[in-house]
Amino acid sequence: MTCETWTIAVIDDSREDRDDVRRMLLSGSGRRYRFREADTCAEAAAACVDGIDCVILDFNLPDGTAFDVLAQLRGEGGFVPYPVVVLTGGAADVGKALIRAGAQDYFQKDWMDPARLTRAVESAVERFAISSELRAREQALREREDFERYLIGIVSHDLRSPLTTILLATQAALRWDLDDRTARLVLRVNSAAERAARMIRDLLDFTQARVGGGIPVERRPEDLATICKAVVEEAWMAHPGREIRLLQEGTARGEWDADRTMQALHNLITNAVHYSPPDTTVTVRSRAEDGWAILEVHNWGDPIPPEALSVLFQPLRRCTHRSDRSTRSVGLGLYIVSQIARAQGGGVDVQSTAEAGTTFTLRLPVTEPS
Repeated sequence: MTCETWTIAVIDDSREDRDDVRRMLLSGSGRRYRFREADTCAEAAAACVDGIDCVILDFNLPDGTAFDVLAQLRGEGGFVPYPVVVLTGGAADVGKALIRAGAQDYFQKDWMDPARLTRAVESAVERFAISSELRAREQALREREDFERYLIGIVSHDLRSPLTTILLATQAALRWDLDDRTARLVLRVNSAAERAARMIRDLLDFTQARVGGGIPVERRPEDLATICKAVVEEAWMAHPGREIRLLQEGTARGEWDADRTMQALHNLITNAVHYSPPDTTVTVRSRAEDGWAILEVHNWGDPIPPEALSVLFQPLRRCTHRSDRSTRSVGLGLYIVSQIARAQGGGVDVQSTAEAGTTFTLRLPVTEPS
């Protein structure tokens, strides 16, 4: 057995019972113990100070009960800072109430023997250590979420505002009669600002999804053909050297967030362009099928490695290991697509082979989810 020394606070108004506790612990384990004692509720707090490994508490004391001591020990966090074993003479329902009040264990004095008391103390210490670790993790998570909310405010105001100014200025300049060299320079600035704005939006959406419980959507009656046409026309302007083909089959209407759906489709088309050879076609296809609006984006890039498919829609993941500074992202695009689809009651998946190419399929319900 280990020879580690534990400090035990024994709170009992009977000196004989306190002596029994000391004797049983010393005989029931090879561990060394130090003891602190108190015989009233008023003295319990002084005995239970830093350095206590466990508290053994009699239920009935001259000036109160174990519930009063547990209430005194509870800190601002609402939990008792030490493992507590209560010795009772009452029924099991009292013991259950003690557990709810913060005790780790309880049993009747009549059942107490060296082995049982030792097991109760060691088990209480172990369970308390586990619960303390869980509380620490929960606190760390709350602090991280508070920090992420703080970052949302910084990013949304301090970064988006100057980028909006840059975009407005470059778009205005492009309407001027510029020489070719200046026009190319303005286009580069505009393209870089748009990319930065998209990355900021992805980061904000990522934080919202993780902290706020999902990406918010505002559903309105929309037509899928209109959404697709607008996004593909935007893609043509953003990638003038690429062939992006739009195929639309039938009509699909539903209750969707048009802006978010366009964002998801834009992310899929951008990925298709970036991860496929420049002389190949990116195909966008829309159709209605069995109560679903189907959006497919196909490209002829290298197949996605099988090991990447299972984590492709997780945040901070990428399709391939290809490194290209001109298109590098934070790895949130596909995660945002999946969150937008989920928020609207749909989903997204992918199939990728060397023979058939890569197809991302976005599914949305044609009616608003109930």
